[in-house]
Amino acid sequence: MEEEAAIFAFSVHIWNKPFVFRLIGMLKKLRPEAIVVVGGPEVAFAVERTFQEQPAIDYIVQGEGELCFAELLDAAENGSAVVPKHIAYVKNGAVELNGGTTVIEDMSILPFPYPDLEQVIAEHKIVYYECTRGCPFNCSYCLSGISRSVRKRPLELVLADLDRFVAAGAELVKFVDRTYNLDEKYFLPMMQHLAALDTKATFHLEIKADMLSDKVLDFLATVPKGRFQMEIGIQSTHKPTLKAINRQDNWDRLASNVKRLLSFKNMHIHVDLIAGLPYEGLQEFSKSFN
Repeated sequence: MEEEAAIFAFSVHIWNKPFVFRLIGMLKKLRPEAIVVVGGPEVAFAVERTFQEQPAIDYIVQGEGELCFAELLDAAENGSAVVPKHIAYVKNGAVELNGGTTVIEDMSILPFPYPDLEQVIAEHKIVYYECTRGCPFNCSYCLSGISRSVRKRPLELVLADLDRFVAAGAELVKFVDRTYNLDEKYFLPMMQHLAALDTKATFHLEIKADMLSDKVLDFLATVPKGRFQMEIGIQSTHKPTLKAINRQDNWDRLASNVKRLLSFKNMHIHVDLIAGLPYEGLQEFSKSFN
């Protein structure tokens, strides 16, 4: 506020939406001339509802915003009245979807995500990174599978990015890929590269454990201790619940693979459950927990 910014942009998620919407309301009271832009999963797919819930919002980025948000900033700087595609807005009381949602099909065009890497490392912050976007699954509680497609950043660019993190002294790199281990020809060379590095860095991966092949498991048995940590989403073991949320797992394979991973004793592993899913009360959830 002290720097009198002309445009304020917020990423809106399920965990911060009430706070961000209250903040936007206060901001517009103090700076009614300011332009407010929001994006993120909690607003990009519910444009009409978002404008109703918080009328102080001027623009909504629909989908992945690296290109269209940059175009919006260019238009504002140049005084253009043309709103770029995939930026929703309200005109004469009507919501203009303006092309709808968008994704970045070619992830090679994305620049290195941390121009301030040295500062991030100096402050001992977690480095977040994604080499893929999208998800082939259609779990009902998740928006990641809306496009039903998976896009990959070229492996050579990914390895170069990861090498920069390691060279800068990153302690923890968290991949935020929805399912890291979808394509063994893509992710296994990456893991082999990371395992061979001379570093104390840890790489956090979200995986679908029943998709791990014996080849991958045999490799993971050999990696340096602490090099990887695995987050495994089980969500539920209650069959009616799994059917209701369109979740398909090979439970026998999943359980066997998790036990093998634990037996290696060279990586931290935690598994996730979701409380409050359909057809799952305390008794069913307790069974999954146990």
